[in-house]
Amino acid sequence: MTIKTRTRSSHCRPLKRILALSLVSLLALATAEVNDEHGPLHASADALTSDTVATSTTTSRELFFDYPNQRLRSSGQTAAQRKRTRKANRNPTATTQQPTEPSDNQRQVSTAAAASSSTKGRQGLCVIGCTPYVELTRTDTGVSKYMAMVEEMAQTCDIVIHVGDTKPSGMACNRSNMVKSVQWMRNAAKRHGAIALYTPGDNELNDCHRSASAGGPYVQPADFYKAADARAFLVDALQLGANEVRKRRSKDLTLQYLVDTHFNYKKGETVPGTNYTYSCDFDKYVELDHYAVVTLEVPGSLWYLADETRNGYTLQDDVDPLMDRFGMYLNAMECAMDWIEVSALKASDSGKRAIFFTFQGIFYSNYGMDPISQPSGGFYSETKFKQYMKTIAGRTDIDSAYDPLFDKLTEVALKYPNLQFTVVHADGHRYQTLRMNSDLNNRGGSRTVSNQNLRVHMVEGGAKALTMWTRFTVDPTAFQPMTLKEEWSESAFNVAPYGHSWIPY
Repeated sequence: MTIKTRTRSSHCRPLKRILALSLVSLLALATAEVNDEHGPLHASADALTSDTVATSTTTSRELFFDYPNQRLRSSGQTAAQRKRTRKANRNPTATTQQPTEPSDNQRQVSTAAAASSSTKGRQGLCVIGCTPYVELTRTDTGVSKYMAMVEEMAQTCDIVIHVGDTKPSGMACNRSNMVKSVQWMRNAAKRHGAIALYTPGDNELNDCHRSASAGGPYVQPADFYKAADARAFLVDALQLGANEVRKRRSKDLTLQYLVDTHFNYKKGETVPGTNYTYSCDFDKYVELDHYAVVTLEVPGSLWYLADETRNGYTLQDDVDPLMDRFGMYLNAMECAMDWIEVSALKASDSGKRAIFFTFQGIFYSNYGMDPISQPSGGFYSETKFKQYMKTIAGRTDIDSAYDPLFDKLTEVALKYPNLQFTVVHADGHRYQTLRMNSDLNNRGGSRTVSNQNLRVHMVEGGAKALTMWTRFTVDPTAFQPMTLKEEWSESAFNVAPYGHSWIPY
């Protein structure tokens, strides 16, 4: 197999030209934000839902990436002020967590917890998912642990991500609970200057129909029963699709950092079998010093296509028809395939050592050597799936929902051997790391099939994830650039009920 490489031009330029270009870029960015057709970019996202929490009263300063250098800068601080801020972040003071979001004098993790983090202060990508699986309105269920954990993450990590399942699957899809845990994480990130991102899970999308069948028709009132309606709410409530800057840029959840967005994919084209156009709202890309981070819309439950009528949810197709969910699958799948390719190329051209693809669903089986297939027999058999793909999408090259994702990740990892690829997901509620295609090799010339540079990591999930997250760090000088570690939040551990304990929903 012949692998084509791209020739990168030299980025060496005279110092004066670099300074001039940086000044022009900053002026252009400021102008674009002032003239943004969607309205003020810094309008508070808290106003979108009724259950919000007051944020810090200190004066906020806009943070942004100086593209293309992607150096994190603050437009409101001098170099000396930034140095003092970094020094303060490296020496947090002790505090006691409360069962509500921390007040201004409670926003530091414990000294012991801080000592366990990097001596350089905030470091790395930190990911949680499938949490909190507890009652969100009672302080005795462990939800205060979650608040303490995301506070500690925001203070000790460069970037924090929730990869979906923001509530238990049995909890109704209501405006009051679907984004609450993401808002707590976002608020903490905003207080401490971390980047915050989110990818959707099946609990807040595919599983919304369950409220219609739980114990009888519509016995559990919900704001949303259809995945499409729930998705539209998430995009609006978290301002994922309404803050584009210069078409290809948007903001992270805190509205303080610029990220690349999948804005113009098949612009104006209709998704097969539907009456709406493509929308890649959850696809984001951001670069840090030595690595890139990507978010994708890949929920569990077979990427919108799971048949739950066999599990007792008899009204699934009445309230959320298969045809509608198949359109959502085609939209998300095609967006993801393109965004994976585009993101890998960006990271390679930027000289990054590692790239992280984050989403919620489990897409593999056989220890990472095969994609998950549809269950044999039943309404959602592979035969049924192939019929839909052929008649609706006009494609005969896809046998199962997750096949394209598995194959695309394998393809780009082979294409860019100098990048370490890591897929980070949740869904299975256990902490584990696998190497995809571990049975393949890179020996034999044209028979090369794997560079062994693609790993898959599942973050801790369920109610026990109230005190645990995974941290990923990248050392550009190391032979193995990416390392990961499960972190135990001491500040969350010390919130009642004490220890790694919880009361499941």
